[in-house]
Amino acid sequence: TTAVTAIGAGMGMLAKSALTVGGDFELTMKRVGGVTTATGEQFDEMTAKARKLGEELPISAQQAAEAMYSLSSAGMDAEETLSAIDAVVGLSIAQNYDLAQSANLMTATIRGFGLAASDSCRVADVFNNAISSSMLNMEKLGEAITYVSPVAKKLGISIEETAAAMGKLADSGLRGEQIGTALRAIMLQLLDPTAEAAAELQRLGVTVTDTTGKLRPLDQIFTDLKASGMTAAEAVRIFDRRSVAAALTLSEVSGELKEYSEELGKLGRTQKLVADMMDTFKNKAEAVRSALQETLLVVFDQIQEQSKGVADELVKLVKVFNDWAKETQVFRKVIDALFEGFGIAVGNVNRFKESLASINVDDI
Repeated sequence: TTAVTAIGAGMGMLAKSALTVGGDFELTMKRVGGVTTATGEQFDEMTAKARKLGEELPISAQQAAEAMYSLSSAGMDAEETLSAIDAVVGLSIAQNYDLAQSANLMTATIRGFGLAASDSCRVADVFNNAISSSMLNMEKLGEAITYVSPVAKKLGISIEETAAAMGKLADSGLRGEQIGTALRAIMLQLLDPTAEAAAELQRLGVTVTDTTGKLRPLDQIFTDLKASGMTAAEAVRIFDRRSVAAALTLSEVSGELKEYSEELGKLGRTQKLVADMMDTFKNKAEAVRSALQETLLVVFDQIQEQSKGVADELVKLVKVFNDWAKETQVFRKVIDALFEGFGIAVGNVNRFKESLASINVDDI
């Protein structure tokens, strides 16, 4: 009997945990499906993908589902979300960074640069390469990318070239927002210089656009500016005071930008970093917890329909009780009876005080 009781209690706790974990996961995936307007087949594929990521990696299926929601709420459809989720998870694990925030950074970058969801692995590798080789981190990238990516896209500047410039500016001590605003200002000032800036550039013998009117690569422009012997005073006349320090930094490192940009474009960095991170005890322990969550989802699959039926019946019972309580005024009558037991009417404070004073607490 004791064993049966223990087994029953254990099964009850398992069912409760499964309904909690499974219910949260089901709700999040329903939100993902609603935002992406996924077909039934696509929804099943996204659900299976989230669960597979949760079972195999040190993230839960719930976290994977939330990352999918971040991607889809930023405008990605079901196919794009499925295409991008692996790179987002890889970036998150490689940098030990919040998964939902990693998804937000990925979508901001892809949308900002006008890339396809299929470019997400490329983006993750560029970011991991940049973080590994400069003072950039995920926070600085997130702050900077929103400022600079739309302008870079308009000017045809690649994510590799942009990240290279951002990395060098980070190494100079600039914070994320400063990197983004300064680099955006530099790009705009080069494309559409003031009359004073244009005159200064002409005097220095530096052209910023090619024969088609397109902005030349940043490394070429700043290499020419450095070769011209541009002084700080001349830089102030070309760039505004808020971005002149950044411009001087890029001029100083201009000879390194092209090679650095090419280094950032090398593929495979994310995969290597994830493998390294997966070999740590902390992530192995997290992987065990994530796999156990899949066990709870398996239990949920098997009990959810019956549990939903029970919940529906409970709602009906509660509604019947609520209707009876409204009709009979049972709670008002109970309270009236309680006060009448004290020999008072509701609201008569003085008589209530007298009743309390008549009670001899020593006799209780």
